[in-house]
Amino acid sequence: VSTQSTWGDTRPVSKRTMPSCARDPSGPTLLSNARLPADVAAKLLAPSGHVEAAAVLRDALQMTDTDESAILLDMYTALFKFAADQAFTALQASALLAVMRHTHAVCTATPLYNFEETFAGFKAALLAFCVHRPGTSMALFSPQQSRAIVAHVVGSYFRHYRLYKCACAPEAALTLAIRCATPPPELLPEEAAAAEPAE
Repeated sequence: VSTQSTWGDTRPVSKRTMPSCARDPSGPTLLSNARLPADVAAKLLAPSGHVEAAAVLRDALQMTDTDESAILLDMYTALFKFAADQAFTALQASALLAVMRHTHAVCTATPLYNFEETFAGFKAALLAFCVHRPGTSMALFSPQQSRAIVAHVVGSYFRHYRLYKCACAPEAALTLAIRCATPPPELLPEEAAAAEPAE
């Protein structure tokens, strides 16, 4: 029997199911994986319409025309609008994009409910850009900027966490198999005769 999982499952996911980078991400690694060219970041931070910014991001991230890509593209475009309002530099905007791509990867790593793990991954990724530890983290955001980022992400991404999970996470199929622990007892002769169909 195969059945689809439900999103109401509130069982916590073990940390063993999470990527190791979700628990202790490296700032340089995150930034190198999501770094945008300087000219692209400058276009996204410059005043422009939502459609124009979305087109630039789609080409820069090589996103396909799928429903999931459209959802993520809308989130990333709003993210750069927030970065422009906060007067972030191109490097800071790229780091913020890296944080959110990492956060979304943790969210969609499992079809099960993992809100706590996703928020922990977000905090760890953001912290990698708030503390200066050469080789591990870099101080790109000030305490005031990090507080603004947390307020924005909590009010946008995590406020709609279940919608992102439902739209982007893989579906889970549960297969059930019933096995008898002991073989069935043998029937007595009179019981076997009674169980035989009458002609």
